[in-house]
Amino acid sequence: MDSEVLAVNYWKETRKDLKKILSEPWKTLLLFHNSREVKGIVDFIKKQTGAKKILYISLTKTDNAIRPYFQDMGASLFIVDCVSGGLFEKKNTMTSFYENPPSTIDEMSKLNEKYISQLCPDYIILDSLSQFIDFSTTTPKNTQNLYDYLNTLKNTKTSCKFILLYMDTNSKGVAFVPSYDVDIILKMEVIVDKVYWNG
Repeated sequence: MDSEVLAVNYWKETRKDLKKILSEPWKTLLLFHNSREVKGIVDFIKKQTGAKKILYISLTKTDNAIRPYFQDMGASLFIVDCVSGGLFEKKNTMTSFYENPPSTIDEMSKLNEKYISQLCPDYIILDSLSQFIDFSTTTPKNTQNLYDYLNTLKNTKTSCKFILLYMDTNSKGVAFVPSYDVDIILKMEVIVDKVYWNG
């Protein structure tokens, strides 16, 4: 069986020029990260400029786990909690919404559309694409569904920007990324270790 090149991925380390990259026009940003803590993600989100209204769609964390980290950010935060919504019967509030977790990318797309029309946010954060796809493997069906979803986001008639989180905490290599279907792809590595102070 002949091998075929499926994708060519280039990674660039961006520290000093991150602010410049984020200030350029973009619609979709895919962020690979290894942070299990909400704080690491929120610190990245705080680097965004011009966000007055943020919609955080969470498939991995509850409203209570996310909200405290945004308290000092000068933007209105709306959270769609798909974790509690699938486990408990909770009532929506003005800023917190509870939904059953979407089981497919298509259901995720419908969830986006619902809250875009209701809230007209500046940013939509999806936490996390890793619920739907494994970038360490390639399957034609999943890949096509992802490409369709990303193209839907890029063609959405709204000025909002999409930050798609992908939790990458395992040791597998990344087999492919949708480099032609996303405006910006970044990888954020949080290094955690013990700090020993000389006393």
